[in-house]
Amino acid sequence: IIEEEVPEVPSSPVLKIEEPPFQTHLAEIVIKEFENEKEDLLFTGFRTVTYHGGHVYSGEFVNGLMHGKGEYHWKDTGLVYKGDFTDNSVTGSGIYEWEDGSCYKGEVLNGLRHGNGSFYCADNRTIYHGEWSDGKRNGKGRIIYDGNGKDYYDGNWLENKKCGHGFRQYPSGSTYDGEWLNNLRHGSGTMIWAGTGECYSGQWENGIQHGKGTHVWMMETDSQHPLKNSYTGDFVQGRREGTGCFAYASGARYDGEWVDNKKHGYGKFFFQDGSIFDGNFINDSIANRPGSPDIGKMVRSAVVTGRVSSPLYRAMARTVLKVRVTWFVRHVTHTCVVVT
Repeated sequence: IIEEEVPEVPSSPVLKIEEPPFQTHLAEIVIKEFENEKEDLLFTGFRTVTYHGGHVYSGEFVNGLMHGKGEYHWKDTGLVYKGDFTDNSVTGSGIYEWEDGSCYKGEVLNGLRHGNGSFYCADNRTIYHGEWSDGKRNGKGRIIYDGNGKDYYDGNWLENKKCGHGFRQYPSGSTYDGEWLNNLRHGSGTMIWAGTGECYSGQWENGIQHGKGTHVWMMETDSQHPLKNSYTGDFVQGRREGTGCFAYASGARYDGEWVDNKKHGYGKFFFQDGSIFDGNFINDSIANRPGSPDIGKMVRSAVVTGRVSSPLYRAMARTVLKVRVTWFVRHVTHTCVVVT
């Protein structure tokens, strides 16, 4: 049996990265006490100070402002930042460490991840390397979901979502290379299913094949020349619908209208031996009229099994087709034309 159904597309995991609870203007926070003594607030050098709320900073000051290298501990959340400070703001390069083991290493601006940096989730499996803007993944970046690089996305981001061109490899080994919008395959792209030999190249909408495209099904064979079924034409919500051409591995071909993955409407069926059926199809079968021979099942069986190449079957098929054409000529104005 020829399998024509479009397989289900694997989904993508969603990475959640929370922003650190950091107050960007620490100059507004009153120093509660120094490490050992009271001093003038406009000092320069290395100091350890405790702020109201129990937050602690150890590092360099310039004229009373945190400036240079330092380490800041948030008492309420356990979050720690180690790195550059500029005029009382976390700006430069540094490391954020969360209590659950999550970690960010890279550039920061006013307390937010901004520039190039890497985020490591607490599970030690999910890792993002790339560009950031205002604390979110923006620009180019690569995210690894499984820790070993076999389940990943490498491409463009916008506001923490896959957007633009990107390459996705799924845990199964299936891949998608193309355009994205809001974490979904959207635009033009190519999907290759691992282990099945299937490939779809064309338009996508909200993660589903939609628009013009080509889907190829490779057939298992002992021959060095692989056989394949292929469909090129319209897709609607992942199904063949509209007009399109389905080429069978046997050499037969259907070119015409489709509804819900089935041949439905006007079309031409080109048999392997050169015979052509030109007429209407209903629900994946050649349309029949009362009293006319039902050759739909014969056609499908012949295409699937390859019996259409048999001299005996060709003779029988031509006879049936001629009988049907004669019936149509007598009973219907014009329904089909058969060329043998």
